Amino acid sequence: MFERRNIQRTYLKISREVKDFLLSDKSREFFIFLFFFFVAGGFWLLQTLNNDYEADFSIPVRLKGVPNNVVITSEPVSELRIKVKDKGTVLLNYMLGKSFYPVILDYADYTGVDNQVRIYPPQFEKKVLNQLNASTRLLSMKPDTLEYIYSTGASKLVPVKLRGTLSAGREYYLSDTIFSPDSVLVYAPQGVLDTITVAYTQPVKLEDISDTLRQQIPLRVQKGVKFVPSSIEMMLPVDIYTEKTVEVPLRGVNFPADKVLRAFPSKVQVTFQVGLSHFRQINADDFHIYVSYEELLRLGSDKYTVKIKNLPKGVSQVRFNPAQVDFLIAGGIGSGKSMVSRLLEVLGVPVYISDLETKKLMVSDSFIREELSALLGAEVYAGGTLNKPLLASYLFGSPEHAQKINGIVHPRVKEDFRRWTQCRAASSIVGIESAILVEAGFAGEVDAIVMVYAPEEVRISRAVWRDASSRELIEKRIRSQMDDEEKRKYADFVIVNDGETPLIPQVLELIGSLSEKMHYLLRK
Repeated sequence: MFERRNIQRTYLKISREVKDFLLSDKSREFFIFLFFFFVAGGFWLLQTLNNDYEADFSIPVRLKGVPNNVVITSEPVSELRIKVKDKGTVLLNYMLGKSFYPVILDYADYTGVDNQVRIYPPQFEKKVLNQLNASTRLLSMKPDTLEYIYSTGASKLVPVKLRGTLSAGREYYLSDTIFSPDSVLVYAPQGVLDTITVAYTQPVKLEDISDTLRQQIPLRVQKGVKFVPSSIEMMLPVDIYTEKTVEVPLRGVNFPADKVLRAFPSKVQVTFQVGLSHFRQINADDFHIYVSYEELLRLGSDKYTVKIKNLPKGVSQVRFNPAQVDFLIAGGIGSGKSMVSRLLEVLGVPVYISDLETKKLMVSDSFIREELSALLGAEVYAGGTLNKPLLASYLFGSPEHAQKINGIVHPRVKEDFRRWTQCRAASSIVGIESAILVEAGFAGEVDAIVMVYAPEEVRISRAVWRDASSRELIEKRIRSQMDDEEKRKYADFVIVNDGETPLIPQVLELIGSLSEKMHYLLRK
């Protein structure tokens, strides 16, 4: 720390040295030089400023007297840029001392055409010249025309829409894009207002977003249009992906009144990615797998590839299990026993569709594939698929051929049927649909036989329509099967499906009779 005496001593020493310098001969010479230097500089400056120079200045512009029912939809000019020429002394005065007053434009003084006002230099140039010295020359003025666009109360509410691109970081997704406000008022001349349906934001590009983002975004500027407010707050909620699986039924649409869709399986597992915050909200009811009648007719096969046209919001990366389902179009004149099976299933009775399951087994069962290949040759499974025309031509060639095929296939179908019934032990009544139930040796597998009867001509018409086959081939197939009158001998119940007799009362009566007598369609 400095002592007070030391500080005082130092101050007195410095003061003495400064005083001695100022009173010395050298200092007097320096000050004399400095005096004459400034005098010379002053004369030079006065001489220089007496010349003519050019300079740029800004003058504010203001619009007053705008009525309450009028909205200025464009951005009026806020200042005039003027270039002037005068003596340097005058220009220096503008720079240092003189302030320019705003050029005031009164709304009432000007008349617009189509809600647009243009004010030309002769109408406001005088207000600029009045602020300049008489010696000052006005060289240029920008802009040379003042204009603004207005709207007399015409407005409407339009939604806000993003213009640009947004992308989330890996394993994240943008669950929503929220604007606040989501709609804005737009003012414009009526002809322009009618063409505006949305308010776009300024272009936005945001990438690798990993956290919820809030950002003020200005709206895109349009000439003659004013948005209120002119900017909005955009919020981007960010969520983490997770996976979920639901079961969704397949539903037929645009089917004729006498047709129904039968899909196997009737429900598909839908696995998808969804944000963690929406995991509980998204369920099976949010998905719709609609299969149109026209689409199925165009397929040319009995397999349908599952697809969903509209996904719930926030759902992505969808996959199906199975990706393909087997289907039948049943009902009315083209149904036969298939319609009865459908009604039984609707009423809670599971039905084993032997024709469909047989087709599956003939492709998937290794024993059947080996035996058929040995019988018909390797071409029966050429390309890994069943050669149906080859099989049909052999099967319906003679009774002996049919017997050989049935001897290979029917035992495997019977085993599959038994496994199927074991999986449905909880059902008191189950059924099997088969065109050759008795001939295939299934009569001993069931407790009651139901015959679905239709006149032969009706049966032929149905089969021709269903299979797109010839009448001759259908008739040949019918002749290869047991006669209907013979089948009646084995039947415990007969349901008439001739296209005229109502089916539902007959099916209800069948179920009621079986339940009352404690009979079962299958042995447990």
